[in-house]
Amino acid sequence: MRFQITQPNCSYCKNKLSDWDYRFQGKHYCRSCYERFFELTTCSKCGKSKKIFIFLTERICKKCLVKDKPCIRCGKTEYKHGLINEYGPVCASCSRYFREQKRCSSCHQESNHISNRTLLDGSTKLLCTNCYNRTLPICTRCHRHTKPYELINGKNVCKVCATQKDRICKQCQSPFPAGRGRICRECSYDNLLKRKTKQYSSLLSSHTAHLLQGFSDWLKQRRGAIYASLKLQRYYKFFSKLDQVAKELDRFPTYEEMVQFLSVMEARKYLLVTLYLQDIKQIIIDKAVQEEYASLDMIDRLLQYFEKDDYRYKLLFEYYTALRTKADQGKTSIRSIRLALTPAEKFLKYCDHFEKSEISDEALSGYLWVYRGQKSAIFGFVSFLNQKHKFSLEAHRNLLPIKTPRYSRKQLKQKFIELLQNPQDDLKYQQKLLRFSLGYLYHIDIPNNAFINQKDIQKDKNDAYCLRLVGKKFYLPNEITRLMLD
Repeated sequence: MRFQITQPNCSYCKNKLSDWDYRFQGKHYCRSCYERFFELTTCSKCGKSKKIFIFLTERICKKCLVKDKPCIRCGKTEYKHGLINEYGPVCASCSRYFREQKRCSSCHQESNHISNRTLLDGSTKLLCTNCYNRTLPICTRCHRHTKPYELINGKNVCKVCATQKDRICKQCQSPFPAGRGRICRECSYDNLLKRKTKQYSSLLSSHTAHLLQGFSDWLKQRRGAIYASLKLQRYYKFFSKLDQVAKELDRFPTYEEMVQFLSVMEARKYLLVTLYLQDIKQIIIDKAVQEEYASLDMIDRLLQYFEKDDYRYKLLFEYYTALRTKADQGKTSIRSIRLALTPAEKFLKYCDHFEKSEISDEALSGYLWVYRGQKSAIFGFVSFLNQKHKFSLEAHRNLLPIKTPRYSRKQLKQKFIELLQNPQDDLKYQQKLLRFSLGYLYHIDIPNNAFINQKDIQKDKNDAYCLRLVGKKFYLPNEITRLMLD
């Protein structure tokens, strides 16, 4: 008899279970303990000679103890036995919920649905259902992850789709590939959308539940049932936040109240919900309010970048306070405050490239060499530093000129090739690579105090990578952008 070892040690003597694991009422017995606690005798119910637990008041075998008893989980009376624990019998279907969870070797999640799976290459891995399905190719007809049966025109087709005729959908009466089951793909996702809509709307109050239901239908008409069913959970999060605001107000909020509680950025993140609410005239978007709160959101994010004990936070916050005082006096606007704080925060971050992140003329001249167009925008912050904190920053008055490299073209080429052949994953290497690549390709010299941010490398409308620098565009080869952005 072969025993599957499901517990490392015997429940009584604590010895390791190596070749024997007899289970009775939730306990595990090694061979010696089994011989000691189970004696061969006649069962009082079935009359057969069986090994019966000696401490039972009535001599009844293991099988007769659970005969005609329902599964303790699902309550079935007719079933195939899966296991018997201390509380009673469990059917084969429910037995997985009582076994010790295993860890998937791919996603590392613990679950009851994990087992050794044989992959297409013949190897075996401990995988959950989702990770195993991802190892299988997609059938080009039913669009499911299944084992390939044959190639039709060079494309994988599963066994069901290859051997069976198209079926008729029970809901819409349209033909569909047999591998999908009983209903077509569209109806399947439509049913999923209805279930999700019902589930999520039941979690909301009367202020918001009907709006989620309407949004579900609106999204289905706009993007289709597949998109709507897969994305509804994402949009429910926003409805849930709106519902909390509605409960506080005892009514659905106006647009101004919405962005006041949740921010313009949040409303833009869930743009389709905002468009839907505007379409049904639940909210009216005031452009002036939208712009003001968008600026307030941006200001808040700018102020939160530095830690509060960082001296740069104190400088930026003090500058903001001065600007806010001017706004309260009607001398400036919220938008102007945002436009003034943006280069100030960017310059303070740029100072990280220098010793102790100190503000200096060297840092300012390098910053304005890279971002030449921000000379006027940063003038107010520089004046504030000079007047209020006794800095003597003068680099904004005379910008560093754009020079040609001090190396010859041959030397630049050699350095450029060496850097490409020996890639490294650090900022110093990336800055060096940019210096020599721009020197060789565009004959431009980057000063030592000029540091280029990865975010300055962007795609244009033709999907070509370019670097915005000194007010110009410099297109970069893919080899360089890969080393800079990966």
